[in-house]
Amino acid sequence: RKVNRRNARPLPRRLVHHNNLSLLRRYSTPGGKIMNRVQSRLGAKDQRKVARAIKRARHLGLIPHLGQWKLEDHGSLHGDGVGEKSDWEAELERRGLWPISDDSELFRRYYDVEGMMRHVGGPKGDGKREELEALL
Repeated sequence: RKVNRRNARPLPRRLVHHNNLSLLRRYSTPGGKIMNRVQSRLGAKDQRKVARAIKRARHLGLIPHLGQWKLEDHGSLHGDGVGEKSDWEAELERRGLWPISDDSELFRRYYDVEGMMRHVGGPKGDGKREELEALL
């Protein structure tokens, strides 16, 4: 049963904001849908405010449109194990992707630099191409 204005749970105005993810999570289902008024027990005005905040947060990419919300916890910056490598860093090291000295090494590893230079700068020995190579 829907609630009327007198029996509704009033939400403080300063709490309803698209950055208040804990409040938005409270009024959305585990699948990502916005709860209806019967489930949320909010009045019509507050329901519209919450729905607008959830839609705005979705559009800004703060929460997913569908599916579970993922919480990333990278641990405390001031706790134990700050200087130790995490598992994802160890995995990148094992693959030879970490640490990379500079961006140009990464760029050369994953892109066809020679093909791009031929396309943009022309044949070898051309002044324009030598200029581009000096930049890289």
